[in-house]
Amino acid sequence: MKAFRKFVVGLLGITIVFNLYQVTASAKETITYISTEEGTKIGVDMPIIKSTSAVSVSKNKSNSGESKYELTMNKEQNSVTVSFLIAPSLNGSTLEIPLVLTNGESVVLMKGQEDKIISAGNIYNKDKRSIGVISTKVDNNQEKINITQKMNDNKSLIINIGANKKSLNVQVDLAVSNYSTYFSAFSWITRGGKESLSLSHKPYLTDTDDYLLSSVKRIDAWDKVVSLHGQDVKWSNTNGLKNQFDCHYYFAKQKDSWNIESSRKDVGYMKTVFAGCNP
Repeated sequence: MKAFRKFVVGLLGITIVFNLYQVTASAKETITYISTEEGTKIGVDMPIIKSTSAVSVSKNKSNSGESKYELTMNKEQNSVTVSFLIAPSLNGSTLEIPLVLTNGESVVLMKGQEDKIISAGNIYNKDKRSIGVISTKVDNNQEKINITQKMNDNKSLIINIGANKKSLNVQVDLAVSNYSTYFSAFSWITRGGKESLSLSHKPYLTDTDDYLLSSVKRIDAWDKVVSLHGQDVKWSNTNGLKNQFDCHYYFAKQKDSWNIESSRKDVGYMKTVFAGCNP
């Protein structure tokens, strides 16, 4: 009899462990990961919709019937896109997108008042270097619905949507990047007797109309330049180079390549602009 009891207890223990494994495995399956240039992973877990009339959602599926929301999650090589269709609501809604940051990463948002891009931000590694961008786009917001965003203890992105009479399309993009995301080529050249870093930029960097998203891409691209070239013997005067880079970004986008030179004086950003990016 004792042997039988031990067998039953052991069997129950195995069952409990197996069930716990199933729960853990199931939880892990809800996370979509993308790999950074450094080889670490950043994850996006299943979004949570909080509302007085909230309904359950499933990854890669859209709700049907009388549901108030639709959700899709799509992954490309270096990015995850979470798309919501928010039906009209008198009470408003809160979207929470959990982020899985595995190696000391952090997200810093820029806040704006535009109705197209509500907010955009940079994803920083533990060394405070930008390794990607996150942005939110809202379509069909002609009524200027009040929409705000914040990071919750660096663990999730919170999007608060006010009462809306019409459906809203909300799209959140999280993308990691590398040097080739922004530049097709580079070379050190001699120009006017000065050593110059010549950067051939891609349309992805310059063809962005929204100011906030444009700003976070500029920050991300500059950090890529510093990471690759910052230890080069021809590199010095980092702040002066950054002023030249930013000046080219905002005032010389039409040029096929941007040339920045360490030997030029660091006179500050505004004087660099007044000097035509070449102080």
